[in-house]
Amino acid sequence: MMKRFVSGNMNNGRGTTLADVAQAAGVSIGTASSVLNRRYGNVRVSEATKQRVCQAADSLGYRPNILARGLRMKRSGLIGVVVRNLESSIVPQILQGIEDVVKEVDNSVILYTSNDDAKRERHAAKDLVAKKVDGIIISPVIDDESIEFYKSMAECKYPCVCVANRVPEADIPYCLVNGVSVGYKAVKHLLELGHTRIAYLGMMYEPRFMGYKQALEEQGIQVDCGIVEECLFNWNSGREAAERLISRRIDFTAIYAEDDKVALAAIAALAERGLKVPDDISIIGSDDLAMAAMVTPALTTVSQPKRQQGEMAARILFNYIEGRPVESLTMEPELVVRATTRPL
Repeated sequence: MMKRFVSGNMNNGRGTTLADVAQAAGVSIGTASSVLNRRYGNVRVSEATKQRVCQAADSLGYRPNILARGLRMKRSGLIGVVVRNLESSIVPQILQGIEDVVKEVDNSVILYTSNDDAKRERHAAKDLVAKKVDGIIISPVIDDESIEFYKSMAECKYPCVCVANRVPEADIPYCLVNGVSVGYKAVKHLLELGHTRIAYLGMMYEPRFMGYKQALEEQGIQVDCGIVEECLFNWNSGREAAERLISRRIDFTAIYAEDDKVALAAIAALAERGLKVPDDISIIGSDDLAMAAMVTPALTTVSQPKRQQGEMAARILFNYIEGRPVESLTMEPELVVRATTRPL
């Protein structure tokens, strides 16, 4: 014999409604709606009331009708995200931060990757607009066409926020880490240890190179292009750049690598030549990946708040969508001293 089970929160066959939640919490329907949708306007709701409403919703199994809410608010409940590369050392945590905030308001994310291709990025952004997402968070790849594209987005007030990078020519809000400060703090640490012949592995157009240059010039040291090697932010490119640097046989006592993966690749290249870190060469990286603390010797690096970048970018976007004041945010990195640097 088949038993028939009826959920205690189905209220005689109908789903739990907002009115049920309001009645259980002892508040008005308007207050319950404000709490569950996190739209308070000028209404002040105490933390105790918020907690009571949320507990009532949980105990009754209340789930808002997102489609109906979207129709009322003329919103899709969708947020578009375009990142440069999923293999990037910081992108996964940035995405986690974005998702944390998006979930708070029962929205969903549509994710695209540009693979560092500006044309592909523009196509992704246009596709997201066509899908009627409520707004876009993007880590921009910048070329001349992209600058004009983002200028047009800014002019038409389309909700868009840049994360981990920005488009200086376009009035688009952003959340990022001070890249100049990342390079500056890394090189200043090496200078304080007595190093003056500091090699660089990374891209010269990046703000981190500007920080490298600034720290050296403050000490009256000019950049020596003979110990600067450009490379992408990955193991293979970093390894090749380190090998080119070593093969030149130009004296240097320390290396600033623009990315932790590049720093670890450089350590491997040095080891093949019989050079030990930090006994022979000091090395410092950037970004403080999880592996940086796990390797031996543990990598000295400059940490940036990755997950927080995603969280704050999402909060800026929702402020934009809701018509609230919007301000860009620049975060500061922190030096993390471990075992790959030593006094000269």
